[in-house]
Amino acid sequence: MSLSAPARIPLAILAGGYGKRLGALTRRLPKSLLPVQNACFLDYQLAWARRQGVRRVVICLGHLAAPIRRHLRGIPAGEMCLRISDEGHRPLGTAAALRRALPQLGERFFVLYGDSYLPVEYAAAERAQRASRCPALMVVYRNDGRYERSNVEPRHGRVCRYVPGGSRQMRWLDAGLSVLSAGALKAAPADDLPALFAVLAAEGRLACHRVRRRFYEVGSPAGFSEFCRRAARLRVQAGW
Repeated sequence: MSLSAPARIPLAILAGGYGKRLGALTRRLPKSLLPVQNACFLDYQLAWARRQGVRRVVICLGHLAAPIRRHLRGIPAGEMCLRISDEGHRPLGTAAALRRALPQLGERFFVLYGDSYLPVEYAAAERAQRASRCPALMVVYRNDGRYERSNVEPRHGRVCRYVPGGSRQMRWLDAGLSVLSAGALKAAPADDLPALFAVLAAEGRLACHRVRRRFYEVGSPAGFSEFCRRAARLRVQAGW
């Protein structure tokens, strides 16, 4: 039996952020391990990835890496292979963290922000990236300023403009999942992923895949509270 596209390419989860907006919640606990129902946020991300057919995950660690390592050791070995890439005590930036993980990621991979939960079909995003012939693809959601400031302007299957930090004039939002090639990442002009996306968009080399299902984030107190309410219906257990 041939493997599906999500099974062939790995998923990188960027889990090294500080979580400063969450205040006391993340003083000693990384965002990935925030407790949600009977599990932690990372368990929800991994459970959805497994459901989508992903078989290899590389978790990029940085700030408060030790408790995430301990949590992963408690997950029984199964059909999903979990690996770690640790940037150490000095923050590298999201693009630099992914470059460090390239030996484990290969030539093409999914990238998921560590505070994003996006219940969409990974295979559809992968097919769209292949069909576009672009070195990268961003999953985008029509936000209209509802959840965060929108930062994307899509047109004819491409992200024609990407503004880190967002703009009041935009309607679409980076939903937290992308497909990236190693070549594009190696040529990144800076150490942060948003800077790379801005350059690729300006060059017409960033494809987009529009989705209707909204994303959830736990990077803010309001976002975390909202996800907790949503998670009550997801029935994910620790270790999934």
